[in-house]
Amino acid sequence: MTGYVCARSLPHFGPWNNFSPAAIAKLCTKPIIRPHPKISEQTEPELTWTIPLLDTPSIPEFMDNNNNGDGKLEDVSSVDMNFQFPMGWALKSNQKVGGKGKGKRMTKQVKELLKSFFLNGNLNQKDKMSAKDMYNELLTFVESGELKAEDVPKITIIQNWISAYARTFKE
Repeated sequence: MTGYVCARSLPHFGPWNNFSPAAIAKLCTKPIIRPHPKISEQTEPELTWTIPLLDTPSIPEFMDNNNNGDGKLEDVSSVDMNFQFPMGWALKSNQKVGGKGKGKRMTKQVKELLKSFFLNGNLNQKDKMSAKDMYNELLTFVESGELKAEDVPKITIIQNWISAYARTFKE
């Protein structure tokens, strides 16, 4: 296997693939030039490196949150006071992520009415309704008392619903 390159699709996963130099040459558009790096001789240090060992294990100053620079440790409560985020900031219950679920949703009754309006338009092209027509039809349901006025969505929301429903309907 001298000259072959062994590789996997993902690190530590799957079988090894062996690539011959000929196969690699077929993949390359430019000629492969073997590099000739300049190598210097190993040097010996002039001074010996000595690392002092302390009797007590300690944390380096740059890693120690409780060290204020004068060698004395602060108490834990002062660290909490200096911490820039409020207590409990990482708890899942306190996270405010994403915008999905905000605002009001269409009721099932409104969705069913919109579906019936849409499907009527598919059965007969003369009965095809625009978003504004659907909105006006929903308002007639409000006047008759079958729907609440706050359940009627805006025209733009109806347009978005029509495009999403048409996409799923075609599938």
